[in-house]
Amino acid sequence: MTDLSRKRYRERPKPRHEPYWQRLDKGRSLGFRRAKVYTRSTWHARLYTREKKNKYQHLPAVHVDDYDEAKKEAMLSTLTHMTLNRWPMT
Repeated sequence: MTDLSRKRYRERPKPRHEPYWQRLDKGRSLGFRRAKVYTRSTWHARLYTREKKNKYQHLPAVHVDDYDEAKKEAMLSTLTHMTLNRWPMT
């Protein structure tokens, strides 16, 4: 799944533990973990680091239907991680 911005696309996939990911920028992704009960689904951020490892961040404060807020929080959380670890994204 590539378009998490539309609710109807987030409702379609089967529930699973691994989030469905959408690329935001180089090394940054926004994930949507579809739960059995749609309203319990959650948003996640993923950052691919220079060390070639993925860093994950759960976004608990974002409502399940608020794609724009989830995207903003994912960008902020990955930017914060990059700044605190003092390495540029290349």
